[in-house]
Amino acid sequence: MTIVRRTKLSPDELNDVRQLLQTCEKHDGIHLELSLNLSMHDQDEGSTRYDFLFYEGDDLQGYLASYAIVDPKHLEMGGMVAPERRREGIFRSLLQAAAETFRENGIQEVLLVVENTSEEGKAMAESLRFPLSHSEYMLKHSGSEPETADDHVQLDLASEEDVPALTSIHAKAFDDSEEEAATVIDHNMASSSYDVFVARLDSEIIGSVSVMNNHPNYFLSAFSIDPVLQGQGLGGQVLRQTVARLLLRDGAMVMIEVEVDNRHALKLYQNSGFEIVMGHDYYRFGFEEF
Repeated sequence: MTIVRRTKLSPDELNDVRQLLQTCEKHDGIHLELSLNLSMHDQDEGSTRYDFLFYEGDDLQGYLASYAIVDPKHLEMGGMVAPERRREGIFRSLLQAAAETFRENGIQEVLLVVENTSEEGKAMAESLRFPLSHSEYMLKHSGSEPETADDHVQLDLASEEDVPALTSIHAKAFDDSEEEAATVIDHNMASSSYDVFVARLDSEIIGSVSVMNNHPNYFLSAFSIDPVLQGQGLGGQVLRQTVARLLLRDGAMVMIEVEVDNRHALKLYQNSGFEIVMGHDYYRFGFEEF
């Protein structure tokens, strides 16, 4: 038995992971790839992630992926174990290796991502006494071209001179501090994996949306409209125009996540052509004492 720790998988290791992923998804009837965020291995070198592989000889029996979405001290995590090797302590061994790495690197928070239809995943999180943080829906756009002819909002790629206004609006819309908002906006502006769009009404900046490019999948995030202008249909216009641009790219699939309890945003997305395709539960991993 060997546990291999990596910050980037080799081509052979990535192939091993994909083979195990195919086996687990077929056995469990769920979609695990999003929680593992394997596409990050094709993105910028500056991304923060820690991978843990459980090998017996040349055979990969378990895998744990952890990665930063924005803040390198705040991680999300997903994992899998070969169906015939479950309940043998493999996942716990991977968690112990991960906990040591997280402590060494000053990680502040880790959330375990479990698809909400995975009974085994939820039972595992509960058996480890990981408290539930929150739940989210993943939505995918229908692919029908949105009607934008009557929209008054103008959408353009953001420039550096737009950043202060985008940061201020993001902070107010998400009830974040200016520092927290700046972390998100600065990260997305600097990353080659993201496009940041600025929305204007009569030349005034009213909001923004970020798009993570992983063709053919495009993930919308950091979507915000100035709170004083909300309720006027401007958010719908921004969504429609963003989707219309992305659908011009061959085979594009446009995705967005929303917390289950955010009924207002969920209704907006569904009215804008998005449909729920899956849900995820997020559990806190208390690695400090694991």
